[in-house]
Amino acid sequence: MMTQSNNYTKLRRFLVVRTDRIGDVILSLPVAFAIKQAVPEAHVTLLCRRLTAVIGERSPAIDAVFTADTDDGKTRTFFELAHMIRARNFDCAIVLHPTFYLAFLLAWVKIPMRIGTGYRFYSFLFNRRHYEHRKESIKHEVDYNLGLLKTLNFPITPPVFQFEITDEDGQQALTALRETGYPVDKPYCVVHPGSGGSAMDWHLDSYAAASDLFVRELHLHVILTYGTEEKKLAENVKQKTEKNVYLLQDVQPLPVLAALLRNAEFLLAPSTGVLHLANMVATPVIGLYPPIRHESPVRWGPYGHQEMTLVPNIDDCTKCKKFNCMELITPEMVLSSARKIIKRNNK
Repeated sequence: MMTQSNNYTKLRRFLVVRTDRIGDVILSLPVAFAIKQAVPEAHVTLLCRRLTAVIGERSPAIDAVFTADTDDGKTRTFFELAHMIRARNFDCAIVLHPTFYLAFLLAWVKIPMRIGTGYRFYSFLFNRRHYEHRKESIKHEVDYNLGLLKTLNFPITPPVFQFEITDEDGQQALTALRETGYPVDKPYCVVHPGSGGSAMDWHLDSYAAASDLFVRELHLHVILTYGTEEKKLAENVKQKTEKNVYLLQDVQPLPVLAALLRNAEFLLAPSTGVLHLANMVATPVIGLYPPIRHESPVRWGPYGHQEMTLVPNIDDCTKCKKFNCMELITPEMVLSSARKIIKRNNK
């Protein structure tokens, strides 16, 4: 058995654990890249959900992907998942989104080195503990994730994001655009009004008004996208707009959506996984964020581009039920941000 030393160069088989949502997994990819940069011969496996598996499959830093659920959405049993993990003889597990279940599972299969937070009642199940409170949200989620590697004295290099987009993805994106009636030779931006419940929402009327401003003032066509169970929301935005606003017919697979975003002038979206997907493929974003500390762009903004976010000018709030402060962000403010992006794109 490997001794518990801080010499990360002796480690070869890593398990990176992140079983929550799309954006969370995207913001965890720099951990895999940091491991590969420090230990080029390392084999890195991602444990995630089926919904996010393609993020690992399209990342050059991830060698294999395990999912905590099956293709039909059923959660794997404890012993099924334990068998899958134990068979791979991992040297080290890095738990980026801890739960008691995951901590116990990794201890049960006796992975020699288990890295996790030191601030949970079950933290004794980790034998490398990192003491840093994320709830204070004083830095980005990417940097919190990379912080766990410091327990092994990993060199922390500038974060890397990569997502492979194939020619087939590009063709499927083009087909999806044509099916909306959009003239494919015209410049477009993407508006994604849904947050999947991960953030406070901007009003649909505001998304519609901003879309019309993009058309009238910037001479862009607007593509409306949406996530699972959000089509009705996007349809409502479409009904409130004037012209040159197009609604995708279906929810697109992440690689196809990434190809669509890559060719857009910019994306307008709340704090959601699509925003981080756009940022990963180098598409400028306008992110809409509430003035809530643990949901702020400091922690959840587009990494490296937090300046392209809009937050209501109000003190730290606690989701007041009497007033939607998100309406302090006006369509004209969004247009101003879009103008800056277009000017920068045309340089």
